[in-house]
Amino acid sequence: LAIQLDIVHNTNMISKGKPFDDTVCQNITITNNKVYNFPRAVGTHSAVKGRYNNNILIENNNFSNLSADAIYIFNFKDVIVRGNVMENVGKGVAIKTSGGTLYNRNKNVKAMPLLNNNYNILVENNRIRANRKGGSTDNSIIAIQATGTSRYRIGGIQVRGNNIWAAKGRNASNSVDLYLKYVDNCSVLGNKIYHEARVYGKHNTVQSGVRKKTY
Repeated sequence: LAIQLDIVHNTNMISKGKPFDDTVCQNITITNNKVYNFPRAVGTHSAVKGRYNNNILIENNNFSNLSADAIYIFNFKDVIVRGNVMENVGKGVAIKTSGGTLYNRNKNVKAMPLLNNNYNILVENNRIRANRKGGSTDNSIIAIQATGTSRYRIGGIQVRGNNIWAAKGRNASNSVDLYLKYVDNCSVLGNKIYHEARVYGKHNTVQSGVRKKTY
């Protein structure tokens, strides 16, 4: 990762971070940067149950020639990803509650509130071209992805006003423009999907939770 946001949990996450009290990153602005010829631009490799990096703004950056994800949001809340350009990446924006190491909280550390499973993440007005064949850790090419699990569902995602492309990968199943799985109350509005346009949603909640007609 070029820009890594981590929690003060243990020596694997922060080598010199004592006391390990699960302090999170918050009130972070990442703007007007260029990251290229790298695996990932912004994100984290691990998370702590019930603790969330929060109030993160990732805006007006240029990410190019990345072998994996431009932005990897793993167990974050209150995030805005807006006005970024992502060219020749394995994935554009990946929002997940799993997919890395998920630790239990340290002793006597309280969980942070997460009302109604609302992670409050906005992905807006980005230009994303996911066409790095053979890229990303799971060998998939996805422009925007929001993925929870049956146990840790993810809610409160807004995807709007983006221009996205996902080039054909090694097979049709691993090349997707917009991928939603175990998602609650997700709004997808006013996006422009080009080339091999596909939208894949699996294990979504009731129909009002994922609105597809406005693509």
